[in-house]
Amino acid sequence: MLAAACFALSSFHATASPDSVVVFNEIQYNPAGTSENGEWIELFNQMGIRVDISGWRFDGIAYTFPPNTIVQPGAFIVVAKTPGAGQFGPFTGSIANSGEQLRLINQSDRMMDEIDFGDNDPWPAAPDNSGVTLAKRLPYTSSGPAEQWTHSAQVGGTPGAENFPTVPDAAGIRFHEISASNVAAGTFFVELVNTSTTSINYSGMVISRGTDVPVQYTLPSGSLAPGGLLLVTEGMLGFRPSNDEKLFLYNAAKSAVIDSRQATNRLRGLSPAHGAEWMYPSSPTPGSANGFAISNAVVISEILYDPPSLPPAPAIPAVYQTQTLSNYNQVWRYNSADENLPANWSTVAHPVAGNWRSGTGPIGVESATLPVPLSTIATPFSASTVTHYFEREFSLSQTELDSADSLELTHQIDDGAVFYLNGVEIHRFNMPAGAVGPETRATAPVNNATLVSATLPTTGLIAGSNRISV
Repeated sequence: MLAAACFALSSFHATASPDSVVVFNEIQYNPAGTSENGEWIELFNQMGIRVDISGWRFDGIAYTFPPNTIVQPGAFIVVAKTPGAGQFGPFTGSIANSGEQLRLINQSDRMMDEIDFGDNDPWPAAPDNSGVTLAKRLPYTSSGPAEQWTHSAQVGGTPGAENFPTVPDAAGIRFHEISASNVAAGTFFVELVNTSTTSINYSGMVISRGTDVPVQYTLPSGSLAPGGLLLVTEGMLGFRPSNDEKLFLYNAAKSAVIDSRQATNRLRGLSPAHGAEWMYPSSPTPGSANGFAISNAVVISEILYDPPSLPPAPAIPAVYQTQTLSNYNQVWRYNSADENLPANWSTVAHPVAGNWRSGTGPIGVESATLPVPLSTIATPFSASTVTHYFEREFSLSQTELDSADSLELTHQIDDGAVFYLNGVEIHRFNMPAGAVGPETRATAPVNNATLVSATLPTTGLIAGSNRISV
């Protein structure tokens, strides 16, 4: 049955950059293992005053803060997929393991902060399935640039607290050289280096391949002098990463990731002479310093990077603003009496009479917990009834219609539905193709309805009264 339906109209506007008030501070986007239930997002109040974020929401995941949500000055709050004590949530959807654009939107649809992160350079690789988090280096900096972010100092991060309370053991040990992942069998190697000024004991440290089921190698007892190198061969590792897989270097307690690098089909190595950048050595040099054949015969001599004819600053990026046309808590007319309406039933309105009743959405019959709780229990109800009908009207001005760019539909449905706008079909959810009738069943069962969104064209909208039928 229809549990909820919400329509929002998107229009194209230019706005200022995000307001730095409450901002992203730490993100667990791909927890170690196969489950995504450990995902969470931490926010930080950069202001010296209490901030009311009631009604603020995320774009990228589905969560809206409840009434009376106050963030204290300089405080951290966590929104989790599976919330623990003192945390908000749960949110629906998942944060993409390869990176995602997340936005924090206030109750007036103003963007308050934004991050568009990835799992490859220049973004840190370690948060992708190692157990550590994507952590902002300094809480009062902007969230957009990749250089403002690193990985947490400890596995599990610091949800609800400052990001870097401790420095992990053996922090000076780093990957130094990683051979190409497609070299001949038995010739792959990893090399470590001590970048600190003191000897470091590496006994028990772990090199792990970044997969859902970890494969790892534990280093034997030993220590590295400053600048010393440690070669680990494929035979010692017992495995080799595939192209684009990540290698993680853990401390002996496996409570922190010391370093991480992505293995590729090309030899890569650390170059201290070039700002500790990872570059492409001329040839493999296991057990000795990396060599780079960089030619200085031809160099860049002059750059005109901002000629007078160009604007001195980039244009303000455009973002979408939304206007809600029909929300969950509005009145719908519905028919749950197992009536076989004709195929063109959506072309006319049905007043409340006979089998047609009215109720505040969401409408349905459900024993499980829904993201948006039911407001009206559908009557009469029989489990043998295949099709239930719903409809309501919403208004749209000519100005709103002229500025409309797209129509967004968000629903929670169990099991399937066909949507009509002014009598014309605009969307199907979990329904077969072709003509549908009162006995047409969904393509697959839905155990518990979740919030699902779809972006639709504005074709079929008219100025004045519009009718949505389901």
